[in-house]
Amino acid sequence: RELIVAAPDPRQVARAQRELAAVHELRGEGAAAVKARLAAATAFSSAGRPVDAVAEHIAVANHHQYASRHTEAIALAVRAQEDARGLGRLDLCARAMGIEGMARAKGDDYEAGLEIVRAALGLALEHDLTGASAELYQQLSVVLYHAADYPGAEVALDTAVALCDRHADPELLAGCQSCLAYVLLERGEWPRAVALCRTMLDEGHAAFVADGVLGAIHAREGKLPSARRLLTGAIARAEQRDHYALSAVGVPALARVAAAEGDDDQAGTHARALLESWRHSEDGHYAVSGVRWAAGFFASRGDRAGANACADGLTRIASSGGHADALAALAFAI
Repeated sequence: RELIVAAPDPRQVARAQRELAAVHELRGEGAAAVKARLAAATAFSSAGRPVDAVAEHIAVANHHQYASRHTEAIALAVRAQEDARGLGRLDLCARAMGIEGMARAKGDDYEAGLEIVRAALGLALEHDLTGASAELYQQLSVVLYHAADYPGAEVALDTAVALCDRHADPELLAGCQSCLAYVLLERGEWPRAVALCRTMLDEGHAAFVADGVLGAIHAREGKLPSARRLLTGAIARAEQRDHYALSAVGVPALARVAAAEGDDDQAGTHARALLESWRHSEDGHYAVSGVRWAAGFFASRGDRAGANACADGLTRIASSGGHADALAALAFAI
């Protein structure tokens, strides 16, 4: 007899791919999670569930901006906005706008990105979309953080955390806490940053970010063994997840540890790894502090090529964005 095999139900395929993506994310397998989410979006569209397809595209766009692939993030976020508007889903439209704004601000168009995020936040507040508003306050903080406006970023995050408590969304709260940890690190408010990281670890929120920020603080405080242990694990998990920001903070912190221990070769290796990672990204902020430190390290060791490479990188960052931190870092390198 001829064996007849029924075509798979696209609804079942979509659900399976979404669940598979969640498993990959839990295991820190960023690229595999993206592939599964895109497959889920396609299957949801075939199953006549376009809202779910938009949600998957938003998740992938957000992944791309975390990975510092801003061009890809913008393209997918714009597509998600168009689809969400057609479906009358203002919440999804606002979320997609926020991701587009973040990606544009992190790229070469800060003012346009800031305007888009603010417009999305206004839309969410106007329609009393509490969850989207909390997410957009967090995204506004990321935009301000990228421009080295750390006080403004902290104010936005305080509002986001308060909304997260009302909305009772642990994943969103974890994102807000992670952003606040970076801001407190940059502002030198290390006791508050340490307390926040301890809370994140106790609650199981973004543990690799908490470890990375704690490790960076320990490196600057001279607590070298604990810094190395925390940073090594955090960087490995960040790289699995395509989480560029943590790697850009953690790798130069490891270089500081090696330099403090007198291991110049290892410190140089980490510094060059930071430069290489930055070259393959579209980052204009997260690597600035580390590259600035690396310029001083190479110059103090008489490594002209290394110092010039740092100055060249900072020149590119400063010329595309021109924020105060990048210009100051370039002046230091020169």
